[in-house]
Amino acid sequence: MLARLRSYSALSRTFSTAAGPPPTTAVRKGHEIDVSKVLPLLREAGGISAAEAAALPELKQFGHGQSNPTYLLTLGARRLVVRKQPPGKLLRGAHAVDREFMAMSALKTTAVPVPKTLLFVEDAEVLGTPFFVCEYVDGRFFKDPSMRAAGSPQERAALYGAFMRTVAALHTVDFAACGLKDFGKVGGYTARQTKVWTAQYRAAETEPMAAMEHLIKWLPEALPANDDVTTLVHGDLRVDNMIFAPHGPPEVLAVLDWELSTLGHPATDLALVTLPYDTSPQLPSALSGFGDQRAALGLPTEQELVDAYVEATGLTSVRSHLDYYRAFACFRMGSILQGVYKRSLSGQASAADGAAVGKLASVVAQLGVAAADRYTKTPDRLTMAAGVGAAFSAGLFPAAKAARAPAAPAVNAPAVNAPVVNAAASTPAEAAAAQGKSLSVALITGGGTGIGRAVALRLAAGGWQREAGAQVAIVLTGRRAEVLEETAQEIRKAHGEGVHVLVHAAYLTLAADVKGLFNAVASNFGRLDLLFNNLGAYVPPTTFDKMEYDDWRRVININLDAAFYVARDAYRMMRDQTPQGGRIINNGSISATTPRPAASAYTASS
Repeated sequence: MLARLRSYSALSRTFSTAAGPPPTTAVRKGHEIDVSKVLPLLREAGGISAAEAAALPELKQFGHGQSNPTYLLTLGARRLVVRKQPPGKLLRGAHAVDREFMAMSALKTTAVPVPKTLLFVEDAEVLGTPFFVCEYVDGRFFKDPSMRAAGSPQERAALYGAFMRTVAALHTVDFAACGLKDFGKVGGYTARQTKVWTAQYRAAETEPMAAMEHLIKWLPEALPANDDVTTLVHGDLRVDNMIFAPHGPPEVLAVLDWELSTLGHPATDLALVTLPYDTSPQLPSALSGFGDQRAALGLPTEQELVDAYVEATGLTSVRSHLDYYRAFACFRMGSILQGVYKRSLSGQASAADGAAVGKLASVVAQLGVAAADRYTKTPDRLTMAAGVGAAFSAGLFPAAKAARAPAAPAVNAPAVNAPVVNAAASTPAEAAAAQGKSLSVALITGGGTGIGRAVALRLAAGGWQREAGAQVAIVLTGRRAEVLEETAQEIRKAHGEGVHVLVHAAYLTLAADVKGLFNAVASNFGRLDLLFNNLGAYVPPTTFDKMEYDDWRRVININLDAAFYVARDAYRMMRDQTPQGGRIINNGSISATTPRPAASAYTASS
């Protein structure tokens, strides 16, 4: 998979333009502005020509975004963006369009892509609240982090590469040299921000929220000791705040929405970038996550992404405490969403769906609590496996320093994707031969839980071998390495070195991962005698007419496609090996004969 991802950053072909620019609508009630007051000021500032100032203006409002009302202003062939504070009473320090303008103006000479700024007006007499005007950047906009509108997994990975290069550029910019030395305080960022967003949440509170109360108490108590790392931070660094090139090599043309930008800890940005690894695809747009489709989408693992970021920036400390900053980022987002909800109750929300989005505050806060619990139990989970993304980094960040060697595994921690073998022999087959025995090899898909784990434990006990007395080798595969390793540990505890175990995590909906699995079986054991094909997935009960395409494809991809790939390659291996032959058991469901209600995809694939 890493080799496949490495090649994506070098792609130069034109990708599809399935994703278009940010959508616009008619200006919503309560957000009307008189642009005729803006044109003379733009002309005076040199932002538009005389002909453009005389053109009949066309004004539309962008439909995306929950904070500051944003408009598309068309003057003949020229397109500009007007962004202003919302009307009504605002929370102190919120909707900082002045800081947005300052950040974008300062970054125009750096490697961080931003729209060209043209005008800032603080006088509320013009449009009712302060506003700024900048150039419109034409390009592709993705509302959800999974970029499902992209044409292929290869394209999606290349787009994510462009996104992450932009993140790295932002966190390594010389903020003093570009005029942002006084843009914020150095050090103590998260402690200050926790106080700020606690106050903002209290001001917007409508009813008690247990998860937010938990984070308000936990964040100051668990603050990491090295919280003084300081870079320029965006504050809302997500895919939907990027405009990508419409054609040619994937690149970010502009980073938008600088309202929360300041000097702060870069891990607070990275925590938002990696949040989709924690969230469900069922959540609305910008909050949705990858779920179990991450590999099929062509996206790197969280560890690969973090390692690549560290290689590009040198900011190694973000690994140790990322879950803490994930909890903080969720807390801040929860406070923001609660503010959106409060504004929607008074008709001040910038987007039409403000009430619905605002109600997600509790969901986001619960994600923060989950991150806090994870940090409490394993604060260094990304440090323990540091280095696995080094190869990915080399392709994602061509200008990055040389990749470091993968970190040594933790003491007493069995290596994933590595078998337990006799140290005196190079392979388990040779170890068995040295004892005058043959080797019988069983492969169990979905071997980490349920029926798959039970079958693996039973097969490890023997009694099924091709030859009586043959040594047993068990290969466990599936998506989640951690549960596969739990099964492997049970086998090792019960049988010691008497049974060889190989854990090989893979996304078996991908032909390349299936090929890698069978290459691992061949190189470690030289043969395969039994396949227990136990792949299975389902979605929550849904009637036929309400079944979503993505849910249907997820079940069919795993239950049919992946099962076919594995069975086919197992057959090929059994056909070509010596001695020839083997057994393939495809584990199905009684839904094939007695359909399960509200489970059309599962029943069809049983």
